[in-house]
Amino acid sequence: MLKIALCDDNVKFLEHMNNLVRDEFNLQKKDIFIINNYSSSKLLLVHHNSEPYDVIFLDIDMPELTGFDLANKLQEINRRSYVIFVSNHSELVFNSFYFQPLNFIVKGTDEAMKESLHNVVSQLFKKIKQDKKIILESVESGRISIHLSDVLYIESNKHYVVYHLKDSQTVQIRDNISDVEKNYAGYDFIRIHKKYLVNLKYVFNVDRNNRIVAFKQGLDLPVSRNYKSMVDEKLTEYLRNN
Repeated sequence: MLKIALCDDNVKFLEHMNNLVRDEFNLQKKDIFIINNYSSSKLLLVHHNSEPYDVIFLDIDMPELTGFDLANKLQEINRRSYVIFVSNHSELVFNSFYFQPLNFIVKGTDEAMKESLHNVVSQLFKKIKQDKKIILESVESGRISIHLSDVLYIESNKHYVVYHLKDSQTVQIRDNISDVEKNYAGYDFIRIHKKYLVNLKYVFNVDRNNRIVAFKQGLDLPVSRNYKSMVDEKLTEYLRNN
């Protein structure tokens, strides 16, 4: 179940926002959810510290703690919480990037806010999809729990596959990469080579001339001729939707 918090010192707007958010989540019918309203940023912080929220819609201009200050504290508690700023101050959108929000919604007409909410909630579910937690039976360490979003790429190694994580750790399990490819087909992983399956989240570019996938972390992996056009197509589609 998704736990959602709305925080705004304007109680009337808060109730209205609750209705808009509830309608959009019901429309997309992606998950079971609960929504809690907060007119006090400090109270939200206390509750989040006890039981972290998954998604938090924050006003920026608030008297106790500004939305920016609050976002910083909330994410110190739980880095996997998704923060969405909601504000009259559209000029602050660039300032908000420092806090790495999922998105920024400008307060406006119902029609404009419904459209923004629809786009943001669609984006949210794409992100949540990759936060899926999986259990791997490691050859060396036994059962290990990881998030798919932490996997850079997966490598075939004879009768095993090796999960390469963004913190440079690896997890080796007994499996074959074709089965792994089928399991993660809906999670933004694509095959680039008979040996490699990559997470599009971390791909920076595809060099079609040299047939190389470049990662944001500075790593390069080869793209085989058979997969070249599909890789380019899938990356373009991913970038367009994200």
